[in-house]
Amino acid sequence: MCETVDAQPNSISQLCGQSGVIEQVLVALDAAQIDAKKFDDSLLVGPPGCGKSQVACVIANEMAEDFQEVLGQSISSLADLNALLLQASNRSVVHIDECHELDKSIQTALYLALDKRKLFIGGRGRTPQGIPIADFTLLLSTTDEYCLLQPLRDRMKLTLRFQFYSVDELAKLTHQRSVALGWDVSEDVFPCIAKRGRGTPRIALRLLQSCRRVARSLWPLSKETGNQMRFICQIALDETLFPGSAGKVAYLFMTEEEDGSFVDSTYEPDGGENAIIIQPGKSSSACCDQAEGPTLYRMVEKEGFDRLQQVPCEFSINPTPGIDTEVSDDGLDENKVGGLPVFMQGEEYPSGGPWRLLLQLDSCNVPFYVNFGDAGVGYAFVNESGSEAKFLWQCG
Repeated sequence: MCETVDAQPNSISQLCGQSGVIEQVLVALDAAQIDAKKFDDSLLVGPPGCGKSQVACVIANEMAEDFQEVLGQSISSLADLNALLLQASNRSVVHIDECHELDKSIQTALYLALDKRKLFIGGRGRTPQGIPIADFTLLLSTTDEYCLLQPLRDRMKLTLRFQFYSVDELAKLTHQRSVALGWDVSEDVFPCIAKRGRGTPRIALRLLQSCRRVARSLWPLSKETGNQMRFICQIALDETLFPGSAGKVAYLFMTEEEDGSFVDSTYEPDGGENAIIIQPGKSSSACCDQAEGPTLYRMVEKEGFDRLQQVPCEFSINPTPGIDTEVSDDGLDENKVGGLPVFMQGEEYPSGGPWRLLLQLDSCNVPFYVNFGDAGVGYAFVNESGSEAKFLWQCG
């Protein structure tokens, strides 16, 4: 399951927050089941995104009855209202969301239908005819109860008042939803989301979805072969070097030859054979949802092999930020993060921009294998907002 809506609560025990509403619903459910009657008609009032529609659906599930849900805006005539009410069966649940959007004439017809359990249909000069309707439960949801006619509000036996959630309640709700979806999320994330959720589950769940979308591993694919590119390095965008990019990380990938076959266009910034993904952010490259793939390697001698063999490797460096930072650690000298690029074949920047140098990498001065042509140098660039990056290489 990939969306927060894929794991919504379907029973009263799974609901978080709104303790007052839940207590009222529990009592009404017990009464309805003991007396073998329908759930009482109810008015659900509260801010948008606080769970009114969800509670309406849970009521229908707990009553084990059919559930019909419509928006008030979609009932534009008496014919629409009649069609809705005639479809209902005994003890089924009919939920009209945004009911304050109902025209006053439709509200009047609705409360008359509830009173008489009939629809009154007639034309000019004809006596109205009553058509019996089922004894269903009507749930009305609104953010503004005073837009409803008083007689209609009076027909509702229960008024369920929804409140904004506390930070703890939102943290519990987002944690519960991530567990239900099978998402592996750090416990530290939920309070941070809850503080930014403005007391509204809809906003908090949207933030949870966004966090997962940003944090998911995206591995770019070669345009020519369709296979995963090779991961080269990741670079934290330092605020000193790249203002406005604090907290972002750039990931550099490039296609390499497979089984001796040559893949062209790895030197081009828009050739589809290299990619830089910045997170948080979006990727313009074709990607697969994978956390692992080809990575850096050294060519070393191994016993029993006539040719050098690939051995995966990993390096970590901490360059000092500066105007023209040099990287010098574990053999990574004559390379730099930030500063001004030193081009081998004349000035060359990706299209668009303006661009700033993110990384300059000399293939002859790294302790791993990377193919930038004949003793080539790779150049990674990032735009001023830190939202996009591109890569190219030149060789002698």
